[in-house]
Amino acid sequence: MRAKYELHLYSNTGVYLKTVTKKSTRVEYNPHVNDRGEFRLSFSSQLTPEQLASFQLNGRVAVWRKATSFETAKLEFVGFVRHPHYKTDDRGITRFWIRGWDQNDLLYTRCCRAWLSTWHPFEDGYIDTVMRKLVEDNLGAGNSNPSTRDIATSNTAGLTFAVESSATATACTTAGQISYEHGVKNLLEALQELAKTSEKFKQIDVGTAAVRVFFGICTDTDTSWTFRVRATRWGMNHRADSGQPVYIGMSYGNLRLPEWEHDRMHEITAAVGIYFDRDYSLEGWATDDKRIGEAPLNRREASASASDGQQMAVASALVTEGEIKERFRGFISDTAGCRYGVHWGLGDEVSIDHLDRQFNVMVTGIRIECERGRERIEPTWEVIEDE
Repeated sequence: MRAKYELHLYSNTGVYLKTVTKKSTRVEYNPHVNDRGEFRLSFSSQLTPEQLASFQLNGRVAVWRKATSFETAKLEFVGFVRHPHYKTDDRGITRFWIRGWDQNDLLYTRCCRAWLSTWHPFEDGYIDTVMRKLVEDNLGAGNSNPSTRDIATSNTAGLTFAVESSATATACTTAGQISYEHGVKNLLEALQELAKTSEKFKQIDVGTAAVRVFFGICTDTDTSWTFRVRATRWGMNHRADSGQPVYIGMSYGNLRLPEWEHDRMHEITAAVGIYFDRDYSLEGWATDDKRIGEAPLNRREASASASDGQQMAVASALVTEGEIKERFRGFISDTAGCRYGVHWGLGDEVSIDHLDRQFNVMVTGIRIECERGRERIEPTWEVIEDE
């Protein structure tokens, strides 16, 4: 069975307008972990002025998808209308399509406010708690955030928005403590920096059990959203050694045009962190002797400034950042036991068999295109190391 789509249209004040099932001939959307996604809707027939008026600036489009006749429809994506596009051909027929960002764009609409009751350009604490605090202070009512910036308690978009509480959320407190200077950085970019820091903490084993953290605005319904932080992975574990494995590979008939890259173009195997004072400097070196020894001339150095006492930490982070970049790409076809939206989804970890190897990967993004009922699903995978 082909997947079926419904598009629920809302005004920019949250009023439900209509459900579209046939006018749209092409649906494209690409959600991402730790980032905002984009969508595009194309329409084949000429729309009336009344229909065109349905697509208001910051009006919302909710994409619902039914994977099989046995599954209930699931909310896949909610996007804000930001870019209408009209094209008239030689016959005078005007085609119309719209583009926009998904719900994580709300994070991009704010800068981190440094002036609260006092000048406070930094936050201290566990990474997941700092993330929630920044969102609460800039999209919610935290720290006397002005009502003009607060969408959690006062918005005219017919939207319920909340930030999960650090006290009641599933603890991510092994993600490592940090003193983070946000200044007036973009909120989404600040959260991405923090997520990247948690990854580095995991790689160099800061603390006793450092874990990666992932963030995003979850669409509980068309009109009710919650900012959440999750530890270890955003989705589910469907690796080959898990209790619910999903088998992917050309031999299973569900992997097309796979590509594997083993990129060492920008590898760093040795690094130094340097603290400069007026009269002297202090150095801290870190090396990856295993990678250095893999081939002659494979000592590849980098350097960076560091505060006093942080030279080794900075050097270790550089070596970690310069590790081998493995990339895997390909298209997944729906088969029994491997259906998108049923057996695997965004943020899940799966195992892929290819070239006599098994790759453990995380689905960090998905590009889905559906035209006249035919789907094309292209995940973005990040090759991950075994725990």
